[in-house]
Amino acid sequence: MLMLLPLVSLVVSTQPVIETLETETTSSSRVAQVRLAEAIGDADAVHSIAVRRTKHRAAGGPCSVAKRCGVSIDISLDRDGIAYRVVASIGPRGAVTQLTIAPRTAAVDELGSLSWLSVEMQNATAISRVTVDEDDAVTLTTDTGEAFMIIPGRGSGGNESAAARWAAAWDSPEA
Repeated sequence: MLMLLPLVSLVVSTQPVIETLETETTSSSRVAQVRLAEAIGDADAVHSIAVRRTKHRAAGGPCSVAKRCGVSIDISLDRDGIAYRVVASIGPRGAVTQLTIAPRTAAVDELGSLSWLSVEMQNATAISRVTVDEDDAVTLTTDTGEAFMIIPGRGSGGNESAAARWAAAWDSPEA
């Protein structure tokens, strides 16, 4: 009987571990800023960043920059074969006030047009400020003061140094 115990433990230990993917939400501003930088920096691919505006009841009418509107950015990215939706709520002065990271569907097996941003965020501790202009261009400013602009439909938004590093890495024989 004692001879069977090692065999039973071997069979149990070779069974795959099933991980459940849950939605992560944080409403601490500092934690949200750090987690946003980590989520982008750890991504295998960054596909898109979209701006969402919601009007407040007091503002009335269509939402604009002049009127007090709730602003959030919606980031689509992949990590370890899983697609994620990252939603960051932005306060009036550009501080990230809340963050939600939720799994979506299976990841896309290709790099997104904003994947260069993942490389840039690997050295950042936090994204301390997010600004959105009236044309929905998003500027992410890190705790070290580096700013990266994403213009809808243009990817790098004129970040020549980031785009050049990304292109050089992409074109290198090691890639």
